[in-house]
Amino acid sequence: MEILRTYDIAVAQLVLNAWASILSFATTCKLKRLECTALAFSYIHIIQRNSKNSGGKGWYRIIGRPGFFCARQTLFHSRMEIPGCLR
Repeated sequence: MEILRTYDIAVAQLVLNAWASILSFATTCKLKRLECTALAFSYIHIIQRNSKNSGGKGWYRIIGRPGFFCARQTLFHSRMEIPGCLR
């Protein structure tokens, strides 16, 4: 919930797919024994207001920053690679 507080977004304002991004990030941090922080989340994700053309008034979506969701193993290789991820 720190992520939502940091961006001042209510739970009901996220599109359903955004929850998958948050939960997968939190799970990965837990498996790697890293602290799940909003700073680390913002390093690899972008939160955007949904387009008004798609009826997204007040809704937010989460997209991955370019280069972080490609087929590389180094994303969580070291806790030093992502600012805000601490043991």
